[in-house]
Amino acid sequence: MSTSTAVSATSGPQRAVSTVALPENAWELAADAAAPEIERLRLSIAPAPPLRVLRVSQLDAGRLDAELSELLREQFTRVFSPSGTAAHLKSSPETLLFVELLIFVLSVGRGRATPGASLLNLRYRDQRAKGDGGRTGIEGPGLSLPQRIALGFLTVGGRYFWSRLGTFAVNEGWSVQSTTRQGWTNWQVMRAIWQVMRAMEGWHKAASLANFLLFLKNGWYRSLAERLVRARLVYEQPTMNRAISFDYMNRELVWHELSELLLFLLPLISAAKVQQWVAKLGASLLPQSAVTLGSRLVGGGVAGGHGDSTPRSQSNLCPICSTTPRVPFVASPCRHVYCYYCLRAHCMGDPEFKCQTEGCGVRITAMARQCSASI
Repeated sequence: MSTSTAVSATSGPQRAVSTVALPENAWELAADAAAPEIERLRLSIAPAPPLRVLRVSQLDAGRLDAELSELLREQFTRVFSPSGTAAHLKSSPETLLFVELLIFVLSVGRGRATPGASLLNLRYRDQRAKGDGGRTGIEGPGLSLPQRIALGFLTVGGRYFWSRLGTFAVNEGWSVQSTTRQGWTNWQVMRAIWQVMRAMEGWHKAASLANFLLFLKNGWYRSLAERLVRARLVYEQPTMNRAISFDYMNRELVWHELSELLLFLLPLISAAKVQQWVAKLGASLLPQSAVTLGSRLVGGGVAGGHGDSTPRSQSNLCPICSTTPRVPFVASPCRHVYCYYCLRAHCMGDPEFKCQTEGCGVRITAMARQCSASI
């Protein structure tokens, strides 16, 4: 009897609990009750640090992609070298389009990073849907399919289309003021299109400069295409070191820039003036006896028996470039010897050109090739 009572006493509360009905908004009440604690925990966690991607890494990734494109184009054109079309293919815009499109489709087109970006631990992120950046700031989805298509059209297809359009416009004479072929109305339309193209090029250069300045400031979007598509380069892994060494690249860049500087400066330097400067420098450094002996040997004082102090070779130098004429021509009526190209260029540029020999100053009216016997 006590057992049944105990059982009933025990089972009574169980039946009471089981029969209690929870309100329909019980989960909402529980969420509201836990909201302050959740907010406190969220605030206690430090936010993700601002993401700073090295600007030099982003620029180096573009440079590596350009070098890879050039290498692939050289290998592609080398295949056709036996047929004699390698030089044409290497300079053809279609070859560059094929190589760049191949690289883009196999990398960004498949949701991956470009080869240069992969070497530098970079990838494209959709900046529109990045969220709060996650714990490290590099989290976020990759580029969507429309973004990849738009980026490929702006970077690969856009350059090819604009290059071909400019070549076509120049070949068709859109910039030439002529109405002989297609009439005044058609020429006006072509001229207007050409002016719009030139204006667009100017706007694009100005916008590219502004975008590059913004890139140097905050490190976002290397190009206008990336800014328009909202494709930002971020790190693939937060703690990965650089995958390549820049020692070899730095040497190549130094030699490349040095060669470009020399190619720019050498045409501006006169070889004759440099030779004269070296001769004067040597004369100032060497003893006076050695200089006198060298002058006599050059002027023929020893070998030729001339006793004058003026070097004989001085009369055989071109008065313009101060070198021995390779194609000697005689100016009339003064009969002084010049290089053909020097004399011809100055006479064409100035019809009143006068002889540059010291103490002459006679207007040159004609020129004739010097006989080989008199050289």
